[in-house]
Amino acid sequence: MLPRSTETMRLANQFLLISGFFSSLPVAWPSRIARVGVMLALGLCVVPLTHGSLHITEFLAVNGGSRLDGDGDASDWIEIFNSGPDTVDLDGCHLTDERETLAKWQFPAVQLPAGGFLIVYASGKNRSVAVAELHTNFNLAKEGEYLALVARDGITVIAEFGSAQKPLPAQFEDVSYGLMQTGNTKPVTLIPSGAAAKALVPKDGSLGTNWTGIGFDDSGWKKVATGVGYDESSTYVP
Repeated sequence: MLPRSTETMRLANQFLLISGFFSSLPVAWPSRIARVGVMLALGLCVVPLTHGSLHITEFLAVNGGSRLDGDGDASDWIEIFNSGPDTVDLDGCHLTDERETLAKWQFPAVQLPAGGFLIVYASGKNRSVAVAELHTNFNLAKEGEYLALVARDGITVIAEFGSAQKPLPAQFEDVSYGLMQTGNTKPVTLIPSGAAAKALVPKDGSLGTNWTGIGFDDSGWKKVATGVGYDESSTYVP
């Protein structure tokens, strides 16, 4: 693959050759040839859509007022992220909450820069003006439903939540749902698997929260290894 600067020069040279070809044609040739030349020139300037760089990183289906839209309403919202190195043109892409209607709401000509985030309100207000706040023509259901970002063809799913294989759980008020983003964070293991621990199954609630205090005497507790948990199901087998 050519370096970006070399590739740009190659395309520019091709366009100059094409332009020179068109300028050498008789004036009587159909004007549609000139239109083709213009279309080719515009094609060199289009910002490409890279599917792998676009993600639905987060959404909120039950907005209790943690974030308000421009009208002051607590609308549901969807966050789109461009993880790629180049600006992506979202023009013609879609958002939907129905598997059967993938082209339900269409983006206007919005440029999402590299590393940029975009909030789209799922308010049902249906607003798609590039220089204004974006609103889909649907809301998100708190029971958990389908949500997808779809390519310009209205068929190719770029990112989705709630697939048949991984259905969405019910959503909670002011608790967003989405992808884990590590960013500049560094994972730290606080308690490794298999570490020495103490455990007790209390007979009643008389112990209270004393056992959480520093210096608590757990010498009478059973020695175990992590992980340690509990189960309230009748199917539990110790």
